[in-house]
Amino acid sequence: PVSKKVAGDPDFEMLKHYASMVEKITGRSALEVSAGSAQELADWCKANHQAWVGQVEWSQYQLPVRPAAGGAAAGVVATRDRPWQYERTLQAGEIVATNARQQLHGQIAYTVDLGGGMTGVYIQHGDDNRYSKMGRLTIYRDNYGGTAAEIADALDQFRRLGLDVRLATRDDLEMVYLQKQAHAMRLEDDADWQEALRRAETEPTTRGKLGVLRDFFAAKLGVEDVTRLKAYRPEPQFDSGWNPSSGAKADSPAGRPYWRRFDMTEADLKREMRDYGLTHSLSGVTVSQFLERVLAGNGWLSNTEERIRIGVFRGEGMSPEEDMRTGGASYVFTRIKQLSHSTHEHLVFDPKLLLRTDLISYDGDMYGRSDPATKRRRNVSVEEWKRAARHGSNEAIIKNGVSLVDNLIRINTGSSQERNRVLDLLRSHGITRINGRDVEEVVK
Repeated sequence: PVSKKVAGDPDFEMLKHYASMVEKITGRSALEVSAGSAQELADWCKANHQAWVGQVEWSQYQLPVRPAAGGAAAGVVATRDRPWQYERTLQAGEIVATNARQQLHGQIAYTVDLGGGMTGVYIQHGDDNRYSKMGRLTIYRDNYGGTAAEIADALDQFRRLGLDVRLATRDDLEMVYLQKQAHAMRLEDDADWQEALRRAETEPTTRGKLGVLRDFFAAKLGVEDVTRLKAYRPEPQFDSGWNPSSGAKADSPAGRPYWRRFDMTEADLKREMRDYGLTHSLSGVTVSQFLERVLAGNGWLSNTEERIRIGVFRGEGMSPEEDMRTGGASYVFTRIKQLSHSTHEHLVFDPKLLLRTDLISYDGDMYGRSDPATKRRRNVSVEEWKRAARHGSNEAIIKNGVSLVDNLIRINTGSSQERNRVLDLLRSHGITRINGRDVEEVVK
């Protein structure tokens, strides 16, 4: 509905978003403008949609919301702010929040008073904010106890903001899966893929859209039915859960969902890359110190943003500020190495991680850049991964993080004393096997 950004007005993008919400709710165009100021947009909204959008001041906005059945529309007040979160600490695997605010990197966020003891914080897109934080909406509830009723109330707040919070169906998940597969194969500029997306949009049902995309991949891979491929698995996968208080794997999977590409199997990959792994070097800590810290938390090699979220980030890492700016703070960093030529890296991960659809590989160190333009240079095939391994500064980044006990194939300690410390630490946490092998085989 809004056709042109007003140059030099940092608030205009947010107002555009509100205008689009008006259009969704009312079914009427909110505004067509080619010039003017944010205040002119506010005045127009007030004059034409008083039932939906109230008076808009320079730093405070009235969000349109869907009215309750038979009742008048209610407003939700959002105040321009700096990005923040409540301070957290990690205690025996539980995230414990305080009432103190912790400022986050970035310039512009909007704090939303949702009522009922709930507060939302939205970090908008734009050059003023760090790429890894853009588009994030967090809802906080006072005195949160983790009950089903409280979670239901929080979901209601998302609905009030026009967000769909229904559980995804299997068809929904498969649509996500196929689009992630396209990303894993670097198909965003493929003309046939773009045509398949256009044809899928004309289908009235999700099942119809799936048919179009399945047919595309069947033709692309030269198979009759892509769903019959051995590696085809539309449901998301999870790493093992980790219980730091008992020092053992949890009974059920946990963590962030991920998918693995279906155009190659793990067996195919390992046959081609038998002598390769993904390595991670530590800085400023010994291997035993690092593992002690990780196993006292969630058992993951976690990205910067996740460590900030759970309250364990203390500025660690080679370039955390630059990573937030580029988007790399949403990823963990590894390098692809030919293991017969490299033995000094502290942690070596299973090359099966290359099959994850959220992995991005570059020939050089890109600080984890994940913007669309840079990602066009990513490596997506066995031949390209092997080529990247010949560059010492290559980068293979993985979204969110990886479980150590599910994915490590080697831990290089550097001395017999440190090896013994690491083995004692693992055993004290009840860890006798890592990624299907005895710890004595893994720790070198």
